[in-house]
Amino acid sequence: EVTVDQPHDSPTNALPVNLGTLVNGRAHANAADYLSFGLKSGQRVLVTCQARILDSRMEPVLVLRDADGHELAVNRRGGLIDFTAQADGQYLLMIHDLLYRGGEDYAYRLAVGAGAVVEGIFPPAAEPAKRQRFLVVGRSLPGGKPLKETKNGGKSLEGLEVEIEV
Repeated sequence: EVTVDQPHDSPTNALPVNLGTLVNGRAHANAADYLSFGLKSGQRVLVTCQARILDSRMEPVLVLRDADGHELAVNRRGGLIDFTAQADGQYLLMIHDLLYRGGEDYAYRLAVGAGAVVEGIFPPAAEPAKRQRFLVVGRSLPGGKPLKETKNGGKSLEGLEVEIEV
């Protein structure tokens, strides 16, 4: 986990991070923060951004670019970027507020990783003190199988059946 104390406001001074890193930062007015990380061809990265859950005023925009500056993935509503690298190399992630606002009230928490992301569980409720089967829906689930009819952000989600003692 890393806390960004100073702006990394250009691709040349991007904060280098490893996969599996949580980055805590704040948006700066009229600026963006940049992070960089390496990927191998075929490697998948899931980038998630939290702001509202932190009581932040920030509306995060995430833009993923390759080393040549080509835009590879965008999420203008915060949330998630799900990307699989087509080539080995360094990748650049830019984060900023939708209206380029910033300050103490514009905090964010960014997770850059290859681990599982759970997006839902069905059924959403169960009887207490019983063992029940659930379908966990998400991305990069260990043992998960692609779900044909479920897509989020243009990418198929996976399902994993589990048994849980409620």
